[in-house]
Amino acid sequence: MYRLLLTEALKLKRLPIVFVVLLSVIGLSIVVTLQSYFWKEEVMNSNGVFIMAVLNLFFPMVLLLGITILSSILVGLEDDARTWKQLLATTISKIKLYWSKIILIYGILFIMSLLIFVCMFIIWSIFVGPSKIVWELLFKQIFYPYFASFGVLSIQFFISIFNRNQVFSLAIGLIGAISGSFLARSSLPFMHFAPWTYPSLATPLMNEATKWAISGLLIGVIGTIFGAILFSKKEVN
Repeated sequence: MYRLLLTEALKLKRLPIVFVVLLSVIGLSIVVTLQSYFWKEEVMNSNGVFIMAVLNLFFPMVLLLGITILSSILVGLEDDARTWKQLLATTISKIKLYWSKIILIYGILFIMSLLIFVCMFIIWSIFVGPSKIVWELLFKQIFYPYFASFGVLSIQFFISIFNRNQVFSLAIGLIGAISGSFLARSSLPFMHFAPWTYPSLATPLMNEATKWAISGLLIGVIGTIFGAILFSKKEVN
């Protein structure tokens, strides 16, 4: 699996992955900084906790859009190069190949989340000082939505790999990312069952954040196992 992951990672040199990650981190940081500046009084009165509320408005959407773009890019790379037949003609396990791509995308998202964590630390420090940072809150606000997004990753990657029309995959991801943020704020409980809502619901500023983070992880594992089994039986033309 390690060699397979390394091989998949080397393919990224041909892709604008660094650009996607940096654009996401810098764009989100600018938005949070501007919003925090406009609501400076609330930021000061809350000792910076208001910054986390602002972050929760945008970070889940950034995560979901990142999942959509990365899934389409990685699958599209194999489609464009027509390497599926070559890969599957070897002794490489299809299940391991499927998992390696999922792990690679989730790893990229982890790096992006880590960079955002650093940026939020800097923003919080600038507005109210580092001594006022609530580290547990900051950690959970970044990584609970990250954990909760695994369910969407398993679904989005499944759509990308089984429907080679990447426009369709991107459209589903875009609709899910936008609607997920709104549905998460609905007072109707049944609106919260869509996995696209989990990253927004996994904020420590709301009740049951841990529940949604764990739910996203579980759905992600189950969905990836299901997708890998189907992929292992799929004939690639």
